[in-house]
Formats: sequence, C-alpha cells, structure tokens
Amino acid sequence: MITIKYNDIRQALTSAIGKLGLSVYYEDITKIKRPCYYINLIDYQKEFNGNYRELKKLDFDILYFSKDKEGNNSETIIALENLDDNFEVLGNKILSISFDDKEKNRYLTLKDTRMHIVDNIGHYEFSIELFDKYGKPIDYELMKELKLEVNDE
Repeated sequence: MITIKYNDIRQALTSAIGKLGLSVYYEDITKIKRPCYYINLIDYQKEFNGNYRELKKLDFDILYFSKDKEGNNSETIIALENLDDNFEVLGNKILSISFDDKEKNRYLTLKDTRMHIVDNIGHYEFSIELFDKYGKPIDYELMKELKLEVNDE
C-alpha cells in the first residue's frame, strides 16, 4: 500500500477540476483571476488504528469565483453543477489519484457533497475518508526452529 499525502489529493483535485477549462488555485486567494475555482482544505484529521494503519478525514470547500465580483447566481450554480458532474462515476462521486505504478492508483469517494452560495461565492463542500498506512514495522529476527522432547512416563 502506498501512503497518500495531502499533496497527492490536492494534485488530483487540481487535475480533475482543471478539465472544466477554468483556472484552479490553492494558494494565495488574493491573487486569483476570475472566473476560477479555489481549493480550500477546511479540516484534516488523523485517527490512528493499530497495526500501522490510520484513518484520514479531510474536509474540502471548493470555491467558485464568478466573472464579476457582484456575482451571478445562475453562473455560479451552473459552475457548481458542472463541478459536481465532473466527479460523477457510475452514480458515485469519485476522485482518482494516479501514480506511475498503475497498481497503486486509489479511488476516493466524495462524501456529504453540498453546494451553496455565500456572499456571491459558490461553495462545493465534501469530505474524503481513507485508511492509510503509517510508520514502519520493527525489523526483528524471527524465532529459530525449536526441538521439543517429550518424556512419556
């Protein structure tokens, strides 16, 4: 199993959203050029489970900035619906994370998707949960062969 980092998820999101033909930002919100999408990580939790395994929970808010600062609700809703449709795979919302070794690719489900507009900015919110490995096992020498003698008296 390969460890999935935040940057892997962000790159996959940037690639998937970029297919819509608009700029995608994730740093320095003050330097965006409208219209565009902006990836915002809201929360990142890790819960450690035994045997070198952890549960990662990430909450995202993809913001849509319309052409005009005054906003256009119709344009914003269409952009959010296009974004939602972009993740559609056979009735599920899926984010594909690709690696050079195709066998290590991961497919993550977007949960609790929600769309709304606040102050003329579109919001597409969702959560991602995945189990991942952490740490590395202690390297130790295995027990040698035992010989057991039983005394039958």
